[in-house]
Amino acid sequence: MAKITFPSDWWRRHNSSDLLYELRLRFVSKAECAQVWKVLEKEHMVGETGSVLIGGAAIQHLGVSEGGNAAEVLIISGGEDALDSLGYAIEDLEEAVGKAEVGMPEVVDHVRSLERG
Repeated sequence: MAKITFPSDWWRRHNSSDLLYELRLRFVSKAECAQVWKVLEKEHMVGETGSVLIGGAAIQHLGVSEGGNAAEVLIISGGEDALDSLGYAIEDLEEAVGKAEVGMPEVVDHVRSLERG
């Protein structure tokens, strides 16, 4: 099964704790995303906004993507250990995909930016 990855140069370029990293992932169907989301909510803390909290990262359910059938999630991480937290969130998402027995989501966008204040 394919793994979820982010640009390898992010490690080399992580020179400030003010950096924010985002990965937007797309599941092929709303149903598959819902199955994975159910596993994540069962195994992790859910914040007030409904995001799944994993260490210093959060996974947000973005809902249905363009076209109407696929669904997307967003992994966000910031701060000094942002890339470690991003890695843990990716691992936990991959485990949830395995437990839900669905296909791995595709990375459709990745952003490295200064945190918005």
